[in-house]
Amino acid sequence: LDQLGRLGQWALDAPGGSRQDVPFSVSESVWSRVRAERGSCAGRQCRHFERCHFQLARQRMRKANLLVVNHALLLSDLALRRRSPDGAAELLGKYDLLVLDEAHTLETVASDHFGASISSGGVGSLLRELYNPRTDWGLLALALIAAAIAAFAWWDMRQPPRG
Repeated sequence: LDQLGRLGQWALDAPGGSRQDVPFSVSESVWSRVRAERGSCAGRQCRHFERCHFQLARQRMRKANLLVVNHALLLSDLALRRRSPDGAAELLGKYDLLVLDEAHTLETVASDHFGASISSGGVGSLLRELYNPRTDWGLLALALIAAAIAAFAWWDMRQPPRG
């Protein structure tokens, strides 16, 4: 069988579905066609939902008394909850207590997930958008013109009618 067919046969009886569980070599091009991730999973609309290793693992996780998660999974869950309008979207489900593996790298990974960074070139570019001395123009000059027009309109409305 080809890799895809062999992988499909294996998945029917496999207790888990992670790549490290596969007892034979699978190329990245084949694995990328079958792996499930939050952004690529159709969820209940998928015809394989009931036997999907990804969904089964999520169900087991939601029933667990204890979750040990790494920082990447925790921060992905927090980011998803933060982006969800009602906070209902989640990866980990509800939990009262969490054990965090690899906590020594949490600060760095949290900065990557939630922080912003800018280079000195980026700062220069933003400043030139505000005002570029070479062209004597920018958003600040535009704001001054808009303020002058608004002030003139306000002053003009306060004047007695002409005529």
